[in-house]
Amino acid sequence: MNCSQVMTENPVCCLPTDAVSHAAHLMRRSDVQVLPVVSNWHSNKLVGIITDRDLALRVVAEALDAETTSVAKVMTTVVMACRADDDLSSAIGAMEEDRLNCLPILDDRDCVVGVVSQSDLDMRVGEVERAPRMFGRIRRAA
Repeated sequence: MNCSQVMTENPVCCLPTDAVSHAAHLMRRSDVQVLPVVSNWHSNKLVGIITDRDLALRVVAEALDAETTSVAKVMTTVVMACRADDDLSSAIGAMEEDRLNCLPILDDRDCVVGVVSQSDLDMRVGEVERAPRMFGRIRRAA
């Protein structure tokens, strides 16, 4: 099984120039904890990721103005990702190793084509041998 068979296609993304308040609104509206950050809407090239934890620790805890602070200022720029045709075990391994809840899935041009989240694995994988152990470790770490 490869990542494209499990991923959520066309995930909600944001731009580095967006205000963090806009990113938070997108997260709430889409019921997600993570947004890939893309360079522009035309290319959809991954340049970072922003999480609800980033918003809490880098915006709220630092008392930054959510309306004037850009996503670029608080996003993570070194992002673990997999390719759509990678074996799913690569994504599971990366999520387990780095304690990630969500992993961007890229095409051969580094453009976001999907995400694999814990819920994607819960709903779509079923009997993956390593999944029960991985979920337990990620949840304990969170």
